[in-house]
Amino acid sequence: MDYKEELINNFLRISKIPRRSGHEEKIANFFINVAKENSLYYFKDENNNVLIKKKGNKNSPPVALQAHLDMVCAKAKDSNHDFEKNAIEVIIAGNKVTAKDTTLGADQGVGLAMMLTIMEDKNLNHPDIEFILTTEEETTFNGAVTFPYTMVDSKRLINLDNSKDDVVFIGSDGDILNDYSYKGTLVENNLPSYKIKIDGFPGGNSGDNNVALLLQIILLLILV
Repeated sequence: MDYKEELINNFLRISKIPRRSGHEEKIANFFINVAKENSLYYFKDENNNVLIKKKGNKNSPPVALQAHLDMVCAKAKDSNHDFEKNAIEVIIAGNKVTAKDTTLGADQGVGLAMMLTIMEDKNLNHPDIEFILTTEEETTFNGAVTFPYTMVDSKRLINLDNSKDDVVFIGSDGDILNDYSYKGTLVENNLPSYKIKIDGFPGGNSGDNNVALLLQIILLLILV
């Protein structure tokens, strides 16, 4: 099997399925159908978290693979794309993969494509594998909080939510969402006012470039 070609094809399959955070029903059902077609154990909870199990070589302990079903949804100002209805229009030019007027969804479409490839491979030699698919990773982390972990047998987990090809995460961290509020009294004064603008950063996940953390620190400094 040409795994590179298979991964790309599976990424294109996943890109056809809308998967906005909080609206993962379609992508969750897609993986349930894949499990049914390949006679794999499957479970889906009320939050559209999915657990799929594929039996393998019993000489090795089971391994869990984890990825999230949702994607970052952003588009150009003049785009009519509806992330709850429309497929992502993927553009492949040589070794470069982009999307037309929207985010690509490689986070976490690449991890989902890896899982899909392993699920459907009939010849791959592997231990028992448990596929953990969670929801709302890009917003509330509700899927990771509510996932039924008691149903998981693996003691080892590989987190596929990574941005580097040559690095493997053998664990997964948590997250804390903080809301800051300040109640003050407005008074007339002649003090100068300031506008804070932060730009020039590379795009991507706030957990990767820490822009969100920087904004929180600035807000705290202002309030204090």
